[in-house]
Amino acid sequence: MSSLSSSSSSTTRTTIYGNYQPSCFAKEVFGNSSFSIDSFISDCRKRVPLESVRSDLSEFSTSLENELVELINKDYTDFVNLSSNLVGIDKVLSDLTSPLDQMRNELYSFKHNLEHTISTVEGKLIEREQISQQRFYLQLIIDISNSIAKIEQLLNSKDVSQFCNAYERVERIANEHSQLKSFVSKISEKSGVSANASNSKNTNYRRGISSFLSKIQPRLSSIETKLERELAKLFKQSLKGETDDILTCLRAYQAIDKVNECYEIFRVDFVRPSLASIINISALEAGTRGSSNGLDAIYHSILQFLNTQCTTIFNATSVREQNLDVLSDEGVPFVRGFDFLSHSIWVEIEETIWDRTKQIFAPGIPETFHRNYTTSAVFLGEVENSCCPTLTALNSFRSSKGYKSFLGRWNLSVYFQLRFTEISNRFESALSINQQIPTPYNQLLEQGKPCVMLATNALWECLLLCFSKDIFIYELCAKFLRLALQIIARYKGWLVIALHTFSSEKTSTIEEGSEIWSQFAPENLVFLFYDTEKILQLISSNYFGLVLSVIPNCTVRSEAVSMIEEALIDAKNSVVVLLPALSKVFLDHLSEKCISGLTPLQGITATYRMTNKAPPTKASYYVDNIVSPLHSFLTQKAQMISSGVRMNWSKVVLTSVTDEYMKRSSQLLSSLYKTDSFLKNMAQQAAKKKGVDVAGQNSENKGLSDTEKIALQLFLDVEKYGTLLEQKFEINALEFVPFQELYRSVQEYEKLKSQAGTS
Repeated sequence: MSSLSSSSSSTTRTTIYGNYQPSCFAKEVFGNSSFSIDSFISDCRKRVPLESVRSDLSEFSTSLENELVELINKDYTDFVNLSSNLVGIDKVLSDLTSPLDQMRNELYSFKHNLEHTISTVEGKLIEREQISQQRFYLQLIIDISNSIAKIEQLLNSKDVSQFCNAYERVERIANEHSQLKSFVSKISEKSGVSANASNSKNTNYRRGISSFLSKIQPRLSSIETKLERELAKLFKQSLKGETDDILTCLRAYQAIDKVNECYEIFRVDFVRPSLASIINISALEAGTRGSSNGLDAIYHSILQFLNTQCTTIFNATSVREQNLDVLSDEGVPFVRGFDFLSHSIWVEIEETIWDRTKQIFAPGIPETFHRNYTTSAVFLGEVENSCCPTLTALNSFRSSKGYKSFLGRWNLSVYFQLRFTEISNRFESALSINQQIPTPYNQLLEQGKPCVMLATNALWECLLLCFSKDIFIYELCAKFLRLALQIIARYKGWLVIALHTFSSEKTSTIEEGSEIWSQFAPENLVFLFYDTEKILQLISSNYFGLVLSVIPNCTVRSEAVSMIEEALIDAKNSVVVLLPALSKVFLDHLSEKCISGLTPLQGITATYRMTNKAPPTKASYYVDNIVSPLHSFLTQKAQMISSGVRMNWSKVVLTSVTDEYMKRSSQLLSSLYKTDSFLKNMAQQAAKKKGVDVAGQNSENKGLSDTEKIALQLFLDVEKYGTLLEQKFEINALEFVPFQELYRSVQEYEKLKSQAGTS
């Protein structure tokens, strides 16, 4: 008590240390589960001296002790009163223990009785289920036995008075057999499901069922064999009889789940004998050994067979409405679920064609292969149209094994390779021939060819062959289109070689293929220009229409047409870009030839300098030679080019020629004036030495000087040049800018014409 009173007397200190905050560490570090005294000292030591840490720890310890004392003093009274409040609690607890123990024993007893009852009920339920299964098995065994006995009685009985005919009898047996198979399937399935049970009784029943099934298996096999034999016999008879009998047999086959056997019987006993007389080598050759001239007649006979002798089976199995099992929308009875065309008739047709006339599939002779394939494709389409009345039937036929096998026997890849070699070799042969002077344009229409050059006509012919009706096969559409694009690309490469051959920027390396242009004049490239334009025009107009004409109507036609059109436009554009370069080559060559006609221009000076020759009255002879190469080119070789293009070419060539004319005439006049000035200075110096008046002598000479004669000749030549522009090229010389500049350079000498006339 003394300690408590002393602690309560020091109220001031308790308040201070109760809220004490250490300065060297955090109070929370001591509550950490990973607290380590070594780590704590090491950490504090890095920041403050150990004396400060010790002082801080001492103060913090004192603060904690004061807080502990305060807590004890706070609840001390309640702690003291606790012992007095618990007096008699032992007796109370003793009184409660006895009823609780009794209740627990009663609950344990009730739980045991309940578990025993549940176990008993579950056992009874299992026993009841076993009895129910046994009853079910027994009933199935009875039903199976009765069904077997009934079927055997029907099969062995010769009395058919209870049936209208033998077909109804076999249908009844088939239905009973279907029911019997259902019973056997059920008992086998049920006994298999219960096989997991460990009960010995169940094991015995399963053994009994298994023994029963083993015993009846020979009888089941015998029944099935007899039924199939009798049903096959009746089905063969029904094919020569009424439709109702066929329907009965088909329903019977469906009932016993032997549809494939039905297909096989119809194929072997009905289709095969008929096809034997239709499909054979003699019918295929049609009197010509080794040919396939009779293929069309064979296909026609097969179609007649399908449309006449197979009509009954088609009508009996035709499915027009999938929701009807017995009657179609016209009220004609049929059985759903059969497809004799895909699984019986076409299988035999395909195998017979392959076995007896397999030579029609040989791709060695492309023309024969194409004729056989197209004939077969038409035949296949007629079969689809006549024997597949619904989209479901058509899809079933096209997805059948026989249909795919028939199409797979046509080796289209080999056929295309042969056609590719044929067309490409033909085109390459035309490209490799040395290019001679082309056919005159006026003879093109007589020969019926669209182009001038041999190679370009070969290009058009090869493009036509790619989509010719005698070569093209729709299944190879993508490959033939690619071949056409490759031919256009090859022609483009051929044009590039021609451009490089005649290009002014020649290299020492001889490009492969350039030797074919060795005898070809550069200006003859205009024929190549014309041909290229003509081919591009034909591709844009005629060729695209030809391609569309051989593509049949189908769901993907619009997409295919769009892709083909885009590919042809790209190929055409790749060639169009070469036309400006092609025209530049022969126009530059023409410019050089025309400029070479300006060479005599330098001889005018020699004609009049110190020759005392009379002044000129007409233009020089060389003026006609300046424009004659261009005029001859336009009238003899470029006459098939449009007038607008020829006018542009004329202006291009004449612009460069006129500029060169301007340059040379300016140089001549400049040299002339320099020489004249030099001669005058020499004459003046000589006259001064002799004391002669040079000015007086010049005034007495009233004729034109040599310089003026030369200048006058230049003017007359330019004037004649302008006249030729208007006469031969229909160019208004006064509006032609290059000529305007040339004319202005000599226009001042026009006045000399009058002086020359009076001299």
